[in-house]
Amino acid sequence: MDVEAAARAWAEAWERGWAERDADAIGALYAPDAVYRSHPFREPERSAHDYAVRAFSDEEVADIRFGEPVVTGDRAAVEYWAVLAADGAERRSPA
Repeated sequence: MDVEAAARAWAEAWERGWAERDADAIGALYAPDAVYRSHPFREPERSAHDYAVRAFSDEEVADIRFGEPVVTGDRAAVEYWAVLAADGAERRSPA
């Protein structure tokens, strides 16, 4: 699989997993020993799965979208937008 196809598959799996609140699907996107950091000023999570379980416990997704992958060589970035409701208040990500 080329880098762009891999980035696109990753974004589609995240978008689907987030909308369906499927922490297992999100966790499956990462190596078993990967450390997950959801925000630069938060402590790292043990895994993307653990992050998803925690996040899904107190948020509702109103809208989630991922952009087109930007690829250079063997690296890719994918922008995302989310409108969430947590603790009764709307939040927009990335924060």
